[in-house]
Amino acid sequence: MIAAKMSRSATLIGLCLVLGCSSGGGGGVLGLGGTTAGSGGTNGAGGKPDTGGASGTGGVQDAGGTTGSGGSPGNGGATASGGATTGSGGATAPAGATTGSGGATATAGVPSGSSGATASAGATTGSGGRTASGGATSASGGTQGSGGQGTGGATGTGGTKGTGGATASGGTTAGSGGRTGSGGATVASGGTQGSGGQGTGGRSGTGGATGTGGRTGTGGATTGSGGAQGSGGTTGSATRPSYNTGTGFFVLNGKLYDANGVEFRIRGVNRNHYDMDAPGIPKTHANTERTVLFFNGEWGSTAARNIQTMQQDMINNHIVPMPGNWEGTCDESTATLTTIVDRWVAQVSTYKALDKYMILNIANEWGPADSTVWRDSYVTAIQRLRTAGYTCTISVDSGGCGQDNADLAKHAQAVFDADPQKNVIFDQHIYGNWGLDAGKQSWQQGLIAGFDALVATGLPVIIGEFGPGRNIGPSPTNITPQAIIQAAEARNLGWLAWAWDDNPSAGDDWFALSLNGDYNSSADLTTFGKSVVEGTGYGLLALAKPATAW
Repeated sequence: MIAAKMSRSATLIGLCLVLGCSSGGGGGVLGLGGTTAGSGGTNGAGGKPDTGGASGTGGVQDAGGTTGSGGSPGNGGATASGGATTGSGGATAPAGATTGSGGATATAGVPSGSSGATASAGATTGSGGRTASGGATSASGGTQGSGGQGTGGATGTGGTKGTGGATASGGTTAGSGGRTGSGGATVASGGTQGSGGQGTGGRSGTGGATGTGGRTGTGGATTGSGGAQGSGGTTGSATRPSYNTGTGFFVLNGKLYDANGVEFRIRGVNRNHYDMDAPGIPKTHANTERTVLFFNGEWGSTAARNIQTMQQDMINNHIVPMPGNWEGTCDESTATLTTIVDRWVAQVSTYKALDKYMILNIANEWGPADSTVWRDSYVTAIQRLRTAGYTCTISVDSGGCGQDNADLAKHAQAVFDADPQKNVIFDQHIYGNWGLDAGKQSWQQGLIAGFDALVATGLPVIIGEFGPGRNIGPSPTNITPQAIIQAAEARNLGWLAWAWDDNPSAGDDWFALSLNGDYNSSADLTTFGKSVVEGTGYGLLALAKPATAW
């Protein structure tokens, strides 16, 4: 975020708007010499919401199918692969989790142009994405088999046995997952009623015989009555590669994993004021908090106080801290980045204590757009941090005030390859330099085309900042938070909204998610906050899962 980060000082915001400069968040230095691309932005209509939860029905039911057992109750049968067990009465009903490609694709709306650095033109309109919803598949026979809530991950066990009611008549047997309905749970009902729980996990659960709810792991649902709850989160496991000597998060094959080797999808918020209470963030289920830190005593900051804030407010609440330096916001000087790295190196003994838990954001929105200077400067910066002793995952923002797509699409691979730990993620910000692919300005980057370019790198990328849309802020856009989140989810990109506490007193006219720092009900949230936190099928409450290594 550019000028929106200066909620501590309306005067500085005014200067930025008049002079075309940008400033660091929460009292950081003015970003001089940067591109004039601002942040902020508004969101337009993002098409239909990607509900990620539509039930794929189990066909019309395989009426007849394999004959169910007449007479005595069907008692579960042998366990089917992928966590599914046989339903009552009749043959095993193989059930699998499905990927959620939510409802109708969320199509792009109409953007609004704004000032800023020229971004490369995008392509044509893409779909708004589908929330990966893994989902449970329930196949019940007899009277009623209710599957529990299968949220991807480990195999959800199917209770003790599927009770077949009085007698499962030998004609109606459970269908095998229908046509694998995209989005949410697939229910294949046999007998009277089979109610599958809500499936929310899984990045790519394929329907059919084996439920693979999650990237790996034999998730899915269970048939018959009961059914234990599967483990949540985006599932998958990996072994830390030998070249990575850290103890915390690590990157492998384009994915981010926690210290236990469990795949981790960043879903959370930015925090503008480390020195203001934010008790509501843990209540939103945010699993990551990107926070503005100060390193030179501003606002009473000290390294010890920064560590205390991250420990008490984040780690103790199982929220991954992503501390960042904002002194280089929209600055293109290599000397500025060198100074920022100097500060991280000087305080390594303090911050390295959190290596297992944190993701280090070197510099907010530093660097030129589409530039080998951006590439080479970050290669040097990362090598210096590694030499100093940091082994944690490092996050690198794109140049062009964080909004340039080409820096990441063209140069991120070289930056990643130069890291001896191979432990870098990349961060794209979405404000006024971005528009919906249909109807965007010639100088704007199309949302779908830009996100597809990020995916094509094969690297872990997050959308580290986006605002409320509605043409709000110094770098306005009409892209809605919902459209951004759903497009990110469809492409397995993490995301962080800006910001929990950016001028709450302005209400719906600025960038705050919370009106008072807390969250006990919808009344505590702005319109922006309600979308990000409570959005049906796509908000934090619906999707965010914590890391497992605490």
